[in-house]
Amino acid sequence: MPNLVLPIIPSSPMFVGSVMTTEWQNFFRELASRAGSRPFPIDSVFLCVVDSDPNDMLGYGTWELMDTMDIGGETTYIWKRTE
Repeated sequence: MPNLVLPIIPSSPMFVGSVMTTEWQNFFRELASRAGSRPFPIDSVFLCVVDSDPNDMLGYGTWELMDTMDIGGETTYIWKRTE
């Protein structure tokens, strides 16, 4: 399998409030495109520090919020892809 070349990582903040910026959404979509498939298959777990559905960030999948946990004083949301 060839090495995956990452898209250019945006220099802007990832979030404005609790909304992921368009630059970062495009980064993750390009990353998925270069991977040749979706990097989070069904039953994958996705951790993030905002309560936005991963579909809004990645552009695919049905995700279920499984739990939250505190990491370093920040709430982390644990999502699982169901379809």
